[in-house]
Amino acid sequence: MLNKFKKSKLKEIEILTYLKSHNKFPSEWGKNKESFSKAISNSLDKVNIIAEFKKSSPSLGNINSKADLENVLVSYKEGGAIAFSILTEEDYFSGKIEFLYRAALFGLPILRKDFIFHPLQVEITATTPASAILLIVRLFEDMSDFERLYFYALEKKLEPVVEVFSEKDLEIAKRVGAKIIQVNNRDLNSLKISLETSYNLIKHKEDNEIWISASGLSKRSVLVDLKNIGYDAFLIGTYLMKQENICLTLRNLVYGGNN
Repeated sequence: MLNKFKKSKLKEIEILTYLKSHNKFPSEWGKNKESFSKAISNSLDKVNIIAEFKKSSPSLGNINSKADLENVLVSYKEGGAIAFSILTEEDYFSGKIEFLYRAALFGLPILRKDFIFHPLQVEITATTPASAILLIVRLFEDMSDFERLYFYALEKKLEPVVEVFSEKDLEIAKRVGAKIIQVNNRDLNSLKISLETSYNLIKHKEDNEIWISASGLSKRSVLVDLKNIGYDAFLIGTYLMKQENICLTLRNLVYGGNN
């Protein structure tokens, strides 16, 4: 699947290359951006949830294709989300990079979630209100390319959220000194989910790191358990996008209630 995702981005990179070579590339975002890591660090008294806007996915197909971005993000903010994760991949997740600009109106930090492996993808992200960018270790065949892109993101004043699936991935993330580590419980090659991934990898957490658990999360009891063993935040999208009352569901996860 990762190869399919990567292939789907080649057209975007071709367009960005054209814009760059013809001096039509947008300017970097000139306004202040909400800090992604600070939002997590400043919210230690509750279950920190990064709420994701995701209309569809390869594993589930249509999740909520009629969802209105603004309406969902209002529910997310009122429900207690500390940040937004915005899918911008178009072919498999029905995302758009323009969603990042619309999400900025709500005043929460934004993570651009996509399949990023080229410097121009980092550059175009720097022209948006997103303050964080997802870098998936397993998307890189050459780890020196991953390292270069990690530090290029920092140079562009973006916070890299480094996604791992295994101890091998984690070792590479730590080698570059990743400060924000996201453990994905869904293996993007097989699309299978196992929460054991989060439980197993957290033993490697160090004091100066922020850890996020993602995928397959829907019960507050599990979130509290994972928080107690060291997770700082949780990225939840599909479960929330499927709910009739998104705001109430999110509040229950953040503050306690039915879940």
